[in-house]
This record gives sequence, structure tokens and C-alpha cells, in this order.
Amino acid sequence: MAELSGQMTSSGLIPTGSVHRQSRKILTRALHPQVVKRDFVPLQERLARQLAASLLKDPDAFLRLIYRSQGEVIQTVTYGDFANGETDLVDLAVANTRNLATSISGYTVDFLPWSRYLPDWFPGTGFKREAAKFRKLAHDAVWKGFNVVKRQAASSVAPTCFVAAALEDKQAEDETIAGAAFTLFRAGSDTISGALSVFMLAMLLHPDIQARARIELDRVFGDQLPNVESRASTPYLNAVMLETLRGMLHDEKQFPNHATFNPDRYLSSEHVSDNQGKGRTVQDNSENTPLSPWDVVFGYGRRSCQEIPFAESGLWIVMAAILSTFEILPKTDPKTMTPIIPDESWEDGPSSPAKPFPCDIRARSQEHADRIREALL
Repeated sequence: MAELSGQMTSSGLIPTGSVHRQSRKILTRALHPQVVKRDFVPLQERLARQLAASLLKDPDAFLRLIYRSQGEVIQTVTYGDFANGETDLVDLAVANTRNLATSISGYTVDFLPWSRYLPDWFPGTGFKREAAKFRKLAHDAVWKGFNVVKRQAASSVAPTCFVAAALEDKQAEDETIAGAAFTLFRAGSDTISGALSVFMLAMLLHPDIQARARIELDRVFGDQLPNVESRASTPYLNAVMLETLRGMLHDEKQFPNHATFNPDRYLSSEHVSDNQGKGRTVQDNSENTPLSPWDVVFGYGRRSCQEIPFAESGLWIVMAAILSTFEILPKTDPKTMTPIIPDESWEDGPSSPAKPFPCDIRARSQEHADRIREALL
């Protein structure tokens, strides 16, 4: 069904071969840790502060603002800034990701592949009509942003972005570049946003962990806003980040006590100090080091995602910006005047984000609120 739905242009789903190798090569070059540090981290820091400023204005819309913010980050990196309103890919990517989750959930054609050749009127072939709708949306998601940049490049006005660089260097055919670009865009917008929704829920349900991470940030940064360059000085927040990703996974064999949110499981491992997201992989046999959630969430081997350095810095700076500025507290039930404690529940889909939940996001003080506003002047 994924093939019929037009989802096979993504680098993670392309069959092994020359196109897959080209796609990985393009992404590896564009997302090298030094490139991320030089070109992308400043953008991530600026938009994390913009997100914090937006939360000051509309804290109840925190999930929508997080998804929009991360979509803006990865759209700018992949396709450039579409502030001129030419197209907005964030909602398109969300809809396509929802279709991807549906298309891999198990259809008749997945169990009876020959049924794809049956006539449309034949009973049980409703999946063909659904696949046609999914395929149109997938095509738009892959090509809209790419075509905008290609038109801009032809007029010598293309922004600095992944697609423009790949086109200028003539690194591959258009179809390969467009598929690699959408792989980057979808992973960046969907996976990182989903992880941040899990982070917000975890901080709400575990105020002791929230407070401990905040104390560490205050010790390292004082009255300054957090910056990615000093991330290695925050081992506990790094462990919280890893446990947030681990919280998206529910394999008791790989992650004992998986229902317990426990950043301490990573504090004694090499994960917290390794900026490349390495550590014990799924192929290793060591039982002393926890399995790296990066290795599961972003794949491994030939199917690994090259976005890990980008995702690490992006996740960390948003977590740090939120915790250094806000307290995440339960809402109060107006009838009983008791705290509303949400259940831990997850949406279906590739990134398993937390289901929407209420929480009270408050600036720690007027000074902390002013610090964010002044940083954007």
C-alpha cells in the first residue's frame, strides 16, 4: 500500500540501489556535524527563542506552536524561507505523514499483493481509490517545495537551503534530490515535534525531573539564555533528551522498565557526552550501556537517518529554552479545584507523539519573560 500511495520516494523507503546511495550521499554531505554547527544551529537558537516568546503570548496553544516552530525550522533549512507566502509545506507534510501511517497499517494489498491488478470495480479493491488520494498528496508534498526552489534558482534568487545547494552542485537527478529533501523535511518536522510533545508531557508528570534539569541550566547559563555550544555542560538535560526519545519506544526487552520515565538510565553512559548520538547500537551485545534511542527512532545501518546531529541540537535548544524560561504545571479543574493530571497516551503514527493534553505554562518571573523578549529585539 505504501508503494501504491506514492510514499516510496522517501530515502528511508527507497529500495537499496544507486538511487538510495545517491540520496544518502546528498543528505550526509548536507547534514555533516560541522555544517549543522555552522549553518543551522544559529537558526535553531533564534527560532527556539521565538517559540518561547510565542508561548508567553498563547501558552494554551503550546502543541500547535511547537509543531509550527519546528516546521518553520526544517522548511527554512530544506527549502528556504517562504515568507513571501508562495507556499507553506508544514500542513502538507503533517497530512502526508498521517497518510503514511495509514498506508503502512495493513491493507488487503499488503497481504495479497496480486490484488493491485484487479479491476477497480472488483469487491475488496477500495484500497485503490484511497491509494490514489494518498498518491496525489504525496506527490504535492515531495514536489511543491522543490519546484519553488528550482524556479528561484533559474532566476538566480534561490535562498540558501538544502535543495538549492544540491541543484547548484548537480549532485543527482531532480527526483532523487526532491525525495531526499522531503525525507529531511518530514523527519525534521514530524519526529522532532513528536519528541517535544513527549518532553512536555514528561515534564508535567515529573516535576522533580523538570526542576533538576532547570537547576542545571541555571548553574551553567546564569542569567544568559542557553546556547548549543555549551550543551556538553548539561549532562542531565542531555539525559532527559535521550529519555524523551526513549519514551517514544515501548520495548521492554531493549528498555527495561520502559513505562518509567528515568533519565538516570543514561547518565552513566557515553550517550550524554557524544554529540554524534552514538553509543550502543542495535548490533552491539554490551549490556552495560543502554541502547541509544537515536539508533531506533532514526534507524541504523544503511537505513539510518543522517539527521541525528541536526535533531540533537534542535531538540536540546528547544528543551533548554522552555525550561529556562517557564514552569510546566498542571491545569486546575475549575469545578473541583484539583490538578488535572493527564494520562500517558500516544497518537498512532511513525513518531508516536503524545496525545493533546492540557498544562499550565507560566513564565518563571517577569525577568525571565523580559529576557526572551529582549533577545528578539
